[in-house]
Amino acid sequence: MLNSLRVTTVSLLLATAVSTLYPVLAQQPDSLVDHLEPVPTETAANTPLDQSIDHSGIASDIMLLLDNSGSMKTNDPELLMTKAVRKFISQLDFNTRLGIVIFDQKVRLSFPLTELSDASRTEMLASLDQIDYRGLHTNSPDGLERAIYELKLYAREDTERFIVFLTDGIVDTGDKQKDASKLDWMRKELAADAKSNDIRIFGIAFTDGADFQLIQSLAQQTDAEYYRAFTADKISPVFDRIQDAIAAARQAAAEATRPVPPPPAPAEPSPPPPKPIIVQIPEQAAETDTKTLYLLYGIVALLLVALLLRVRSGTAPTVTAAGSTGMPHAKLIDISGITGTKEHLITTPITQIGRIEGKQTTDVTHIVIPETSISRHHAVIEYRNHGFRVMDQGSGNGTRLNDVQLGEEKSLKHGDMLAFGDFVFEFIEPDMEHSDATVVQAPGSQAASGMAHDMEDTVMMPSEEPTGSGHADDDMKTTDTNDWFDDIDLETDSISSEPSAENDMTQAEFDRLFDDIDSGEQRE
Repeated sequence: MLNSLRVTTVSLLLATAVSTLYPVLAQQPDSLVDHLEPVPTETAANTPLDQSIDHSGIASDIMLLLDNSGSMKTNDPELLMTKAVRKFISQLDFNTRLGIVIFDQKVRLSFPLTELSDASRTEMLASLDQIDYRGLHTNSPDGLERAIYELKLYAREDTERFIVFLTDGIVDTGDKQKDASKLDWMRKELAADAKSNDIRIFGIAFTDGADFQLIQSLAQQTDAEYYRAFTADKISPVFDRIQDAIAAARQAAAEATRPVPPPPAPAEPSPPPPKPIIVQIPEQAAETDTKTLYLLYGIVALLLVALLLRVRSGTAPTVTAAGSTGMPHAKLIDISGITGTKEHLITTPITQIGRIEGKQTTDVTHIVIPETSISRHHAVIEYRNHGFRVMDQGSGNGTRLNDVQLGEEKSLKHGDMLAFGDFVFEFIEPDMEHSDATVVQAPGSQAASGMAHDMEDTVMMPSEEPTGSGHADDDMKTTDTNDWFDDIDLETDSISSEPSAENDMTQAEFDRLFDDIDSGEQRE
């Protein structure tokens, strides 16, 4: 009987420890999955098209990005590029939308993204007359940004999106230092922006003077193809190959949407499921020794009192998760009222603040401040190592934390004021609004009469540790757990198999035990 009692007691203690520690372990954040770089697709010109697929059912949105700099006049005096583009537009089907951006030292939207029809096709072909090769410089980075912006803003849902980019030179804005930063921006941020919005950039390096490495990098990062046209008469065949590549991409999209045929019916009926195995559990003895029953009740009461004291003292672990990542609740309050939304909930590990909205994912959200004084990628709030941190992204007008200019990343706490340029936001952690309360259990107080040696007096002061970090009193100490088991072992070992005067607990003594517990809770 005593062995059965010890097994029951140990089981109760283990169940209590597991239920106490599991929420703490559940708060550990998930690892961010690194995205692999895409592998360039096979050259579409060598891929035969599946004639059984109706490609007109898969829509596509295309932006043409064409160089109008003065060097093009030398390399293409007969305007063969314009003729190749006219042929390209004439062969597009009516389930396509097309737009045209022309760049030299300036960037012009020659024709907005428009669905093809007989009338619109005529207007598009007429807009090509704006290409006169009289530009002074080659501002291709701003041209690429405009083409990406048009597709992000006006492209249809569930369409294949493409940019066809042709240039005969390198990035040249007239300022060498500015050219280097623009080139870096083009290779990194613009390519990543296109990739995140499912835009493929087909590049054509016209003549040996074109920046072939740039063309190659943009195509490979967006799962597209890149081409060389050393002379003007080679431009038209390149456009033909790009048209085949676009058709192949639409074919792949059509194949992905094909319904999967149902599996064939089994030739023979499935065998009946096995009969369930029924395990007979022997019934417990109907009669239990009264003294053992009282002792079991006392141990259970002790466990309940200990858990009650941990909850009252604030040491019981709680789970305050904002999502599957175990983040605490947090939000930005728009003090300036510039975004049109008063409260912006922070629900992902990375929150991007800027002028342009990117693609929302499970790891990244965007807060858009639609003002020209705000940079495209102005600042970032990141949840890392159990705390929120803010960092400026090299913005033009800077980021301030509590009226101090932000030079490096800083930790955020409840009530901090953030200014992105001239627009002020307040950082709020609702769970931290009452975190300054102090809970004190006076030294010498007892949770239950006659049990003071089983518990330690506890004093909880405000934590100075960073937000999200664990507290030293949140977990049960190993030494306390060992002492508890030792006390239980001593009590059970001291009980003889024969009843004695000093080991017997009468009903009156048991009632007084619970009266003392009740009186101890009332004193608290």
